[in-house]
Amino acid sequence: MQVRTRSNHLCQLWMLQTPHKHPMLPSVYVAELQNAGYSCRNPGGLGERPWCYTNHPSVRWEYCNIPSCLNCSELMVESNEGLSVSYSSNSYISTATYSCKNGYSLVGVAARTCLSSGKWSGNPPYCQIVNCSELMIESNEGLSVSYSSNTYNSTAIYSCKDGYSLIGIAARICLSNGNWSGNTPSCQILVTSSDRLGVIMNMIPMVIVTVTVGVLVVLLVIFFACIIKKRKRIKPVTNEATRSIAFDCENHTSNQLKEISSDYINQLSKHLISGSNLKILESVGRGEFGIVYRGLISVKNRMPQAIAAKTLKGLYSKSDIDSLLDECVIMMSFDNLNVLPLIGVCLDLGPAPYIIMPFMSRGSLLSYLKKERANLTVADTSEEDIILNVRKQLLSICLQVANGMCYLALQRFIHRDLAARNCMIDDNGIIKVADFGLSEKIYSQNYFRQLEVNNSSPVIKLPVKWMALESLHDGLFSEKSDVWSYGVLCWEVFSLGRVPYPGLDPVGVVELLNTGGRLYSPNNEACSKEIYSLMMSCWSESPNDRPVFSDLVSSINALIEPLAGYLDLDVHTSTV
Repeated sequence: MQVRTRSNHLCQLWMLQTPHKHPMLPSVYVAELQNAGYSCRNPGGLGERPWCYTNHPSVRWEYCNIPSCLNCSELMVESNEGLSVSYSSNSYISTATYSCKNGYSLVGVAARTCLSSGKWSGNPPYCQIVNCSELMIESNEGLSVSYSSNTYNSTAIYSCKDGYSLIGIAARICLSNGNWSGNTPSCQILVTSSDRLGVIMNMIPMVIVTVTVGVLVVLLVIFFACIIKKRKRIKPVTNEATRSIAFDCENHTSNQLKEISSDYINQLSKHLISGSNLKILESVGRGEFGIVYRGLISVKNRMPQAIAAKTLKGLYSKSDIDSLLDECVIMMSFDNLNVLPLIGVCLDLGPAPYIIMPFMSRGSLLSYLKKERANLTVADTSEEDIILNVRKQLLSICLQVANGMCYLALQRFIHRDLAARNCMIDDNGIIKVADFGLSEKIYSQNYFRQLEVNNSSPVIKLPVKWMALESLHDGLFSEKSDVWSYGVLCWEVFSLGRVPYPGLDPVGVVELLNTGGRLYSPNNEACSKEIYSLMMSCWSESPNDRPVFSDLVSSINALIEPLAGYLDLDVHTSTV
């Protein structure tokens, strides 16, 4: 193990930030720097050969007297049912990742590593077409099925024997995950005209009895309603026991409060806002369950303030209202520059509560990135000053989001839907992590059911392209699953608002991730190898191998520090 440079300087311990502060953290470059100590290394393949930061204050880093590792030659991929390979690079420790086209599964290793000998580890895999299992047919009134084959994209056709009709879909398709689309149909006996007439004749007595009973019930209801109304005129009665909540709040309707638990009223009492102080304007956003309006709030002796009012839409239940109020309770304790705060909650503006938040005039981070795409795209022909300037700006965006998420992690809060679309920008260019109210129930259903063609299932939109493997497969969420989503957000930032995994549907994304595939490096010269390596560390298969948000804040600060001399272009940079 060599611990000195070619000038005989002792190497600085990789885990230390003194005498030289640096972004090469062992928690980020796990493969190269785990247990590296003082020894010479080449993390991320950034150097020509092994090197290290030195213990000499005046010499930041230097190569060691170790020969450079050989680069691996490009892997040859035969025309093998859509087998393809992508590289992080072809230098030592870099990875080559294999994938198959839709409808084919990978047999063998999904990734190979470039060894110091200049050869790739392991053997090349191959692709084989997906087969669906044979459909089981019970003794179901003559139901039968025939196949063109049982391979991917083939069709199974159902039919019934004479005298029976098919109920359900007549054909099912073999999907890329090895399952058949849809549900098994059934056969039902055909009813003749004489049979139908007999059924109608048998139903006539039942219809007469039902109508008679219904008329009697209506008459009884009218009779008792008249008696009750007459008694109320004689002596008004106040029944205090019928009041579900003893709460005195001007302009709040009793009907609305009866639908809300007194626990919520007590917790939110200091944040309640009367609807008379609000003016709701146009809709500015719609989600799977909610809708957001722009509005104004008026407080005595103050100018009206622009606000965003979020409420439920469509049909919803009491549990949906409780989920919205849970979001209020969560938000009212947040106090961080990069986390969207709560102004209050209004209970008398409509049938569902309204969450009142500051209005972010500059919209979402995603819309900002798309709008500024032309100004922030740099090519390899761009001047270095322009590249470094844009790099600093985009890193400052990532840093602000990491700051907000680091704060939420310290509050033991799991976001579950971190993405550029759910981060907002205020008048001063400060980025706020937002949208904390994603209902847990949308994750409780089997996501494969939602991704397949299944007309009997409700269509629920899952943010598959931002979700960690353990969230997709097991419904598990933690700070580390938020870190995975953060890596995708950083990819969005350096891709300037482009959609992750372009050209892949949700099923294709899951299949890619299962075989070890990940997002490619953004096509932007502002994204350096160190930045892409940081993204890749967020997408480690095991949550234990991913950094925490405090590590990410340190790493990004270290990446920004050498760029301190460059101008900030627009978006405000903040620190925790």
